Formats: sequence, structure tokens, C-alpha cells
Amino acid sequence: MLLTPFLGLCFPRTASFCSSAAYTSPTMRWQTSTTPGYMQNIIIYTGSTTDIQHYEGLGISGSVVMTLLAPYLKKGHILFVDNWYSSPTLFQHLLSLDTGACGTVRANRKGMPTFTSKMTKDQVECRENGTQLAVKWHDKRDVHLLTTVHPSTMSATGKVDHITKGRKMKPLCVQEYNKKMGAVDKADMMKGFFDCTRKTTKWYKKVFLYLLDTAILNSHIVHHQLTGEKFAYQIKNNIEFTYK
Repeated sequence: MLLTPFLGLCFPRTASFCSSAAYTSPTMRWQTSTTPGYMQNIIIYTGSTTDIQHYEGLGISGSVVMTLLAPYLKKGHILFVDNWYSSPTLFQHLLSLDTGACGTVRANRKGMPTFTSKMTKDQVECRENGTQLAVKWHDKRDVHLLTTVHPSTMSATGKVDHITKGRKMKPLCVQEYNKKMGAVDKADMMKGFFDCTRKTTKWYKKVFLYLLDTAILNSHIVHHQLTGEKFAYQIKNNIEFTYK
């Protein structure tokens, strides 16, 4: 884990379902990543036997977050998550453990405030309860965000509106969310450059190859953080796998 004044922990939820007959066993995984894209932990979904600790009142999604985040609680970290995990109940629980949170949220989540049903482009509404800020912002569509670490302010995007000629603005929490969650997308893209996945009917081989891809990416990130140097991804061409 990289020790920095700010550490964002991003929780992407990824599922792979392949129609090819060679991929008969779909896999689902939950993972934690830091802002540079380094994957810290992973849980492989195995049905009712999945190794997660269940927390009363938080449901499956909240329990997954708490299980993965357990070693990093009470250290002042900030968590960024997508709307499958976000809820006022989870964010309040994290805040009580000195852990901030920010994420997109489903409008019908229990505890979410009511907003104006129809909004025009760039219109923003905010609701606060003293510890949490709920935001509804209309861009091309409605975006709902929940945060315990951001004020209800707008931030310049660095772009110009071609119609009004004015600066484009977004809620600060939306800007930060896009920036931090973008690290996860970048990590997935980088792994795609040297993807070791092969067609196989054995699910455990697919999991092994995914972990191998992750180890390669993590080693690259650590090397770059320590030396400032980057090395080319040429490992893929030097590895051969034989399935029986």
C-alpha cells in the first residue's frame, strides 16, 4: 500500500460472462485498488461459501466493502465506490470508523433524500444532513452522488461551453469521483495490453491467469513508484501455457 497524505480506495465490481463454449464457468470478483491502480485485495465469488464477514444492516454489498476495507479502517482513508455499494447506511458506518466515502448512488436507496424529478442540463440540487451530502446533477442524464468528504461547491472542468462561451462547471464531488475511479479503468486497460487469459473449461485456470495479470501490473506499479522508470510489457510473448 502506498502511504500518501490522501489514499483513495476504489472498489470496482467486475463480472465476466463469456458465451463461448470454452468459457462455461463465469467468475465474479470484488477487488480493492489504490489510486495508482495497484490492486490490494480480491475476493472471488463462490456462492454461499464466499469468504466475507456479514455485517447486520449493511447487506451483501456493504459487507463486501467492510471485509475488504477492514485492514484500512480508522486511518483517515477515503473510499470511492460505484452505485452497487453506496448507501447512506454504509457511508455513515464508515464515517464512524474515521473513513470517508464518495460514490454514485441509486436514487431509490433507503435513506436517500427526494430531489426534483425533472432537471435541465447542468442543474444541481444538494441535500445535507450534517454528515453526508447527497447531490443530483443533470448532465446528459441524472447523476446521483453521495459523499461524506466534499462540500456542496462547483469546480471548473478546464473546458469551455461552446454555446455560452463560459467555463464548464461540475460539482466538486463529481470531479473527484471521476478522477479517482478513472485509476481503476486505467488499471484494467493496462492489463489488457498483456492479458494472459486463454480459453479453458477449467474455472480455476482462468482465476490463476487473472491473478497472474494482476501480479504483473502490481509489479510494474511498484517499480515505477520506487524508481520513476517504466518498463515495456513484453512478458506476454515470453510466457507459454499448455492445457491438458
